[in-house]
Amino acid sequence: MFKFIKYSIYFLLCLALALAFTLPVQKALPYVEMPSKIRLSGVDGTILSGTAAEIVIDDFPLRTIEYRYMPSCIPLLKICYRIEYE
Repeated sequence: MFKFIKYSIYFLLCLALALAFTLPVQKALPYVEMPSKIRLSGVDGTILSGTAAEIVIDDFPLRTIEYRYMPSCIPLLKICYRIEYE
């Protein structure tokens, strides 16, 4: 019985992680509190990687943005992204 519970917990943990990482960013974005000085538009992709048409920070626009999650931050228990823009 203990073995079944152990494997069930492991399976549910793997399932939750897989669902979280493949979650479309449009579903997660409403739950993220952004400062009033930052506006996003045209965001597409998943939590791990994607694009944004434009980010405006203090009336300074950044266009054609790509973001990618950096798994090297997992041991540090941080969420890190690599952001590239033109």
